[in-house]
Amino acid sequence: MNIIYNDLTKSDYGEVKRLIKQAWFNEYTFPPRIIEQYANGYLYMYLSELDYCKVVKDADTNNKVIGFIFGRCNKVNIKTRLKYKAKLFFVGLSLLFTKAGRRGLKINRITNKANKALYNALPNKNKPTCELVLFIVDEDYRGKAIGSKLESDFCKHLQNSGKRAVYLYTDTYSNYGFYERRGYERCGEKEVDFKMPNELKEGEPLPKYFIYVKQLEKQNWIN
Repeated sequence: MNIIYNDLTKSDYGEVKRLIKQAWFNEYTFPPRIIEQYANGYLYMYLSELDYCKVVKDADTNNKVIGFIFGRCNKVNIKTRLKYKAKLFFVGLSLLFTKAGRRGLKINRITNKANKALYNALPNKNKPTCELVLFIVDEDYRGKAIGSKLESDFCKHLQNSGKRAVYLYTDTYSNYGFYERRGYERCGEKEVDFKMPNELKEGEPLPKYFIYVKQLEKQNWIN
């Protein structure tokens, strides 16, 4: 297997959206058109805010994107930010006109509120400013250390930039054990009720959202 690690380019957007849909929307009964709009919206949101976007490709399958990692460390220039915020606005507007779209927007609002509460609950002196925002490896390529290298390269980038810690949000639907094995410490958790009828099976507990922090150096200080 010939694996290549590159910066994200516009030609990769379609494959990145495929992985987002694979990771997040397999179990949702949204119409395909709504799922596509959501994938567009998430991509535009990330591109408007993030300064670290790397992809990994399989050169043996015509450079198919098999994973990516998005991180935030420094502010994106204003021109890029406004460009993708405008695209995101129109995606959000279109979702308001469908029941499935409004349902998804509600889930997104509740998720953002929970994440914000988790971050605000961190001690002020221990609030890292760098975030591992999104990290997905194609399910057909997992277990091959691809994700470990993506995460390791991101942390090395932060260290080389003088950063001292990184945080991330995850939840009970995700493989949070991976992050624990990579040195992340759970620093908060919160049960989240999406208030969606028939969302949970009888007796199923509410999902939990977590915030994890990883120290990038042995010293006990954070940037």
